[in-house]
Amino acid sequence: ILEKLGGKNIEDVIASVPKKVIVITDLKEGDVKIRQVKIHEKKKMVVDDFIQYYKNRYEKIKAILLKKMDAISINKTKGIYNSVSVIGMVKELTPTGFSLEDETGEIEVIYNNSGLKKDDVIGVIGVVKEDRLFGKDIIFPDIPLAKKITTLDLSLLLTTEKAMAEADYIITAHKPLTERHIQFTTNPAIIKITSGEKEFIILIYRPQTPLGEIGIKEALKKRHLGPTVNMIKSAEDHFVLEPLPDIIWAIQEEKWAANYKGVSILSFQGSAKINLSNRDFITI
Repeated sequence: ILEKLGGKNIEDVIASVPKKVIVITDLKEGDVKIRQVKIHEKKKMVVDDFIQYYKNRYEKIKAILLKKMDAISINKTKGIYNSVSVIGMVKELTPTGFSLEDETGEIEVIYNNSGLKKDDVIGVIGVVKEDRLFGKDIIFPDIPLAKKITTLDLSLLLTTEKAMAEADYIITAHKPLTERHIQFTTNPAIIKITSGEKEFIILIYRPQTPLGEIGIKEALKKRHLGPTVNMIKSAEDHFVLEPLPDIIWAIQEEKWAANYKGVSILSFQGSAKINLSNRDFITI
């Protein structure tokens, strides 16, 4: 490499590099480590990428549902005239319910007031009659009631601005200014903070259209953020909420806070200081 630089020695090369910006992807201090989960984003998605993306979503959420229910594949429901359980992706909504598909086939589900959307991955319990599944219950992946509430004796500043505040660490949308800053660069962005044997996960999401409290709680229930197609930039579905975050920060103008089964939800644009020991936060 030095030969290609035309005889310059390494000291000259280092001296020529601007030092105003410190680029940091991981921070480690004592037993505290902050890491941003790497998400590879493609400049251009092709058809095969989208096929893999939806397959990836199905497999991830199916694995969550299998912890809650026993299920058979859709092609094995033919000829069964008693109660069955299946897992699949909603292919389309119909006047009487929806069609559900898995890797083996599809089946029409008769079910009212499902509140479902296309591409939701769910479990269905029902009875098969004339090759149609008459649904009795919809099983969502949701958050387990036994989810452990994680706390850390740390304070954070979450900011979309070039802000400074008295906090242990700063999670920012801008280039780092100090060694205690870490920049989030993708949408969604996943920040993992470990201290000893504890792990604290912050998911940062900038929805294309604003999401209210009901919308984000629905996303947690379905374990998926439900992005618009133009937000998909990877063949792997990073919008699946697995592992579960401890905090979801929705970057949007409306300011509010909520809790859903142990997951703290914050909505704001700007800066907020949060105490990870009790989840208290104030906007700045």
